[in-house]
Amino acid sequence: MSFNILSCNIKKIENLEIPLKALYESERKDWHPEKPQILNVEEFKVRIEMGCDQSIEGTLENPEILKVTDMELEGEGSGSNMHYVLEHAFEESMGELQLNLTWEDGSLSIMKVSNGNLTHEDYEF
Repeated sequence: MSFNILSCNIKKIENLEIPLKALYESERKDWHPEKPQILNVEEFKVRIEMGCDQSIEGTLENPEILKVTDMELEGEGSGSNMHYVLEHAFEESMGELQLNLTWEDGSLSIMKVSNGNLTHEDYEF
């Protein structure tokens, strides 16, 4: 069982594009997110609910690519959501992302994504 994320601080999102299908490929269908909800038709802005108050927002660059602008990735179920859905989706992405994560057990880590290359670094004081 994975730990939940107590705090997720987004340090960088630059041109992060995720193929929508990558969010729905987990064998754990119970962790699949909701279908995108339209927030603004003119700007093609959408929110994807990941469950337990977690979400990803962005614009649809075309019907298959989400350009991410914001994320809420903390709280109940966040560790499982990261493991079952998001890590795979990040590996399929293009662009840059850096998250500073505080985990339920008190540990800190830095997650970086660069054009599909996902790395985790433990943070030490």
